[in-house]
Amino acid sequence: MEATKAFIVLLLLQFFRAGLAELCSLVQGLNCNGDDLINTPGPLNSAADCCAFCQNTVGCNAWTWNSAGNKVCYAKSQCSNPAMGQPTVGGHQAAPPPPPPDFPWNDPTKPADARADALLAALTTQEKIGMMVTSSRVVPRLAVGSFEWSNEGLHGIAWHGRSTVFPAPIGLGATFDREVVADLGSVDAKEGRAKFYNGDGNGISLFAPNINIFRDPRWGRGQETYGEDPVLAGELALSFVKSAQTPFINTSALPVLMTDKHYVVYNLESNYAPPLNGTDGQYRLRFFATATETDLAFTYLVPHAYAVKAGVSAVMCAYNAVNGLPNCANGPLLRRLREELEFEGVVVTDCGAIGFSVSPMQWTDSHVNATAAALIAGTDLNCGGEYSDHLQEALNSRLVDEALLDKRLRKSLIARIRTGNLDKVDPYRSWYDSDPQMYSKIVDGAQHRSLALRAAERSLVLLRNEVVVENGKALLPLSKDMKIALLGPNANSVDALMSNYAGCRSGAGGPIDPKCHLITILEGVKQQAPQVTYAPGCELDSADTRGIKAATELASKSDVVILVLGLKSCQETGPMCQEAEAHDRRHIGLPGMQEQLLKDVVAANPRTVLVLLNGGAISGNFYLSVPAVIEAFYPGAMGGLAVSNALFGSVSPAGRLPYTIVESISDLPYDYYSMNMLDAPGRTYRYFEKEPGFAFGFGLSYTSFLYTDVHAAFTGQCGDIVVEGSVSNAGSAQSDEVVMCFFVHPDGTKMMRGAPNLGLVGFQRLHDIQPGTSRRFSIRLSARALAASGVEKVGKVSHLHVGGRKPGSVGKWTGRSVVPQEPLVVPVSTVLHTFAV
Repeated sequence: MEATKAFIVLLLLQFFRAGLAELCSLVQGLNCNGDDLINTPGPLNSAADCCAFCQNTVGCNAWTWNSAGNKVCYAKSQCSNPAMGQPTVGGHQAAPPPPPPDFPWNDPTKPADARADALLAALTTQEKIGMMVTSSRVVPRLAVGSFEWSNEGLHGIAWHGRSTVFPAPIGLGATFDREVVADLGSVDAKEGRAKFYNGDGNGISLFAPNINIFRDPRWGRGQETYGEDPVLAGELALSFVKSAQTPFINTSALPVLMTDKHYVVYNLESNYAPPLNGTDGQYRLRFFATATETDLAFTYLVPHAYAVKAGVSAVMCAYNAVNGLPNCANGPLLRRLREELEFEGVVVTDCGAIGFSVSPMQWTDSHVNATAAALIAGTDLNCGGEYSDHLQEALNSRLVDEALLDKRLRKSLIARIRTGNLDKVDPYRSWYDSDPQMYSKIVDGAQHRSLALRAAERSLVLLRNEVVVENGKALLPLSKDMKIALLGPNANSVDALMSNYAGCRSGAGGPIDPKCHLITILEGVKQQAPQVTYAPGCELDSADTRGIKAATELASKSDVVILVLGLKSCQETGPMCQEAEAHDRRHIGLPGMQEQLLKDVVAANPRTVLVLLNGGAISGNFYLSVPAVIEAFYPGAMGGLAVSNALFGSVSPAGRLPYTIVESISDLPYDYYSMNMLDAPGRTYRYFEKEPGFAFGFGLSYTSFLYTDVHAAFTGQCGDIVVEGSVSNAGSAQSDEVVMCFFVHPDGTKMMRGAPNLGLVGFQRLHDIQPGTSRRFSIRLSARALAASGVEKVGKVSHLHVGGRKPGSVGKWTGRSVVPQEPLVVPVSTVLHTFAV
């Protein structure tokens, strides 16, 4: 998790207790035994603790302290007094809160920085410290309410019950589609606000996106990223952040604050892999990464630069250390964030990071020193108890001064002000109150589910679609009239739709909310085909083979088999989990008896379509045994319908792999813990020197495309290059096409030492191209994107590779089916030209 939040809340309560006790009245005898009890973080020892918990928990509108017996704190979202039958707070009928006094920081007509300065001048030192944590303390005397920074929104609002679940970010990466991630940003903003006002979420500050680089398929959190390419990750992050932070009503206030995570070089969880071969799932908390300047410049810093360009409100410093310093106390890297990337927002810790630098990292043996080091280095906001517990001592010891504390808090106050959080009248509240049905229309509503469906459809990658001998046609799409055996452990799994940091759960890893609209693969196929039989065949990761026989019998009696295999994600190493936070994969093949199930099913019926649900890439020669393969990742709430639509041809898959699928684990660099991209045989497609199983950017569709009239030239604007051309649908199916531009260093030489061999420098997804028609594309290549591929000066670019795939091999496992046209080598004109962009 962005570590253990219940523990953090308890730490904060110790600090809040004295100040909040005086605000609460002790009342006994409320009817507080209903289903709407809010779980408290362990035992609370007094009425003051009970009240403090309710005061600082969004959705808690009532509390009572049972002093008899086991001394229970009842915190409720709605607590009725049996005698009065009305909602109560502290045992009294709830009354509308009085309007706040007129303070300068509540005035939306004043500049945000002036409002923040006025509030800083009015706060006591203790009040300031209480506002420098992610569960920011209420200051009633100054009309400053609480504010919860720590919420999740990677692919929908997470952990607060019902919400719209989009595909996992790795699937969003496969769309190569800015429109899709912009849809998600808009959904996050509206559902975050709706849940905030409804009292079942805190979501106007979201810890998203995760734009670390998926440099190794074993990484358990790679599923949270957009893939292995820094420009793809950066461009999608830019669209996501801009959309989420754009007001959706007539106001200048931001609907949500987005946080770019994790800064920086955060790319592993565990020490399971060689050469350590350990057992520590949380190795990340004590990991000292080493990063070269070239790897920082060409890979690790690139996506963060895009997020900053988008105006991201906060950047999260990661758990690990880089080049000897913990990220949250890494002055050189945090200065680089401010000065080189020009970030002006809030630096927030990953939860518990400052404390972890003491143990288990053992960077220092003093929590006070760790706290002071983080503040001095540039960390503004603490998710954890270190600032609340140790800042005062750091001040008393003169390790830091109050001027520095003010400088750090000022950024957080400005960010809050930008949301309207300190306005006398909440600018978004009238939007929510304008319709009594607003919550049900917005949260997991029909319109948002349609956007999630479109995202899932666009994420699907068709890896193989071989010709079936008896009719001379490719196996896909299928006829709905066929007798279908739907098999596999992920065929009817809701968990396989979700990924981690998902919505529709109560808390991290909690149960799925039954009110959510979720469609498994089995349910989606049954909606469209009348003759479907089902058997799981085996469990995801078990040696039990007893179910395989029943599955093969169904396969032998069917016209076609849809076999759904893959992995399972969970939140922080849950049961039967193959990839997760705090849990890297030890192997990259199909776990358990899945490959045996596949082998036996294909033997019983060669007309088998393999559908994979997973985050990290799965390797193995089993791909060659099946004629058709769809990579669906973790496709979200509407994933079953999206996969079904692709199987039966309602949509044509057109996604592209956001990572390389290597042949075997032996094709990965031996030292998992080295962050050097040049380690043989090279990390990610940009450095990889071998032929892959499936290449980055590869993906088929149900048609074929031809590229014509492609040309490129400098625009004279910001040193950019614009590439234009035409794409024609030469087949018989309507489909999207992903146009990609790559820079390849000429003749194997590189302009800059340590630069990648080639790199994606631009892309555009064209939608719904009809058979026999053409569509124009226009792609602007920025100096930033070209620099990530080692282009020192844009004027030195003489040629680009443009097409529906990367140049070179598409991989050993693609089959004999028609693959996308080899990219065209396009000269870049040195004559300035104005394009219609």
